[in-house]
Amino acid sequence: MKKRPKFSKSCYSRIRAVKKAKNNKYILLNAPNEKLDEIISLLPGMKSSTVLPLAASGWSSVHSVLDENDF
Repeated sequence: MKKRPKFSKSCYSRIRAVKKAKNNKYILLNAPNEKLDEIISLLPGMKSSTVLPLAASGWSSVHSVLDENDF
């Protein structure tokens, strides 16, 4: 069997990752800080939602990846 160059293994790995992520949806929303716990509890994300503070006081940006079937 012919040995593949190292870069091709990386390409195949990336292609597999893209195929695996095909049914994932990236969700981003801005929300008031007092609603963050409620919003995060509703998002069945991959591991944990990312929450980033916004320039406007009292607001944050919530990012999560969801399976399309859960959306």
